[in-house]
Amino acid sequence: TQIYRYSLDGADPFIDESKSSQELIEILVTNEILQNSIEPLSTDASFIWSFDDQTWHLIDGETLYAIVDSDGLTVDNNGRLKGIFSSSEKDVILLSELSGKEIKELYQDIFKNKGLTSFVFSNDSVVTRIHARAFQNNELSTITFPETLQRIDLLAFKDNNLTELVLPESLTHVEQNAFQGNNITKITVGSNLSTIGNSAFGINNAGFSAVYLVG
Repeated sequence: TQIYRYSLDGADPFIDESKSSQELIEILVTNEILQNSIEPLSTDASFIWSFDDQTWHLIDGETLYAIVDSDGLTVDNNGRLKGIFSSSEKDVILLSELSGKEIKELYQDIFKNKGLTSFVFSNDSVVTRIHARAFQNNELSTITFPETLQRIDLLAFKDNNLTELVLPESLTHVEQNAFQGNNITKITVGSNLSTIGNSAFGINNAGFSAVYLVG
């Protein structure tokens, strides 16, 4: 894509938000940057061009809505994503940047009570902290956390539909009631989790904590 853009004499289609991702791929084929139109090998995956951070993303599953700065969210100078998500979209992806600012933390309440059914962090996400109640009371059944995540605060995922968690090796803190209201029956986690708050994983928290603390 960058090779094509460097060679342009006219308008850049990669800033034209009326263009679909498939149209942009075909432009690369027409200009002989790609030999053929390409598709992911994974079933139900798509290559999606993000007009916000100007990169391609491989999206697994149905096409997701990429959060933009008109959705009621902003990034402060410390990299905290703040505000209240104002879009009615239920299946969304959070890119690594918003308005050119890198997202390092998700602040409290930003996705609370929004009826989200899918939430995806982009592959290059550097989020380290998810603050209190950030995803409370949604319909999430799965979530894949970024490999940079270090802390999940109280009530962050309370009252969703999660049954299994895969927590990254980087995670050190899960505060009280973080996953309360989910029927968590399986947890995969690394060895760096030093703080497990009361009822962090709901009704099975005591059993998990006992097993984890003995290695």
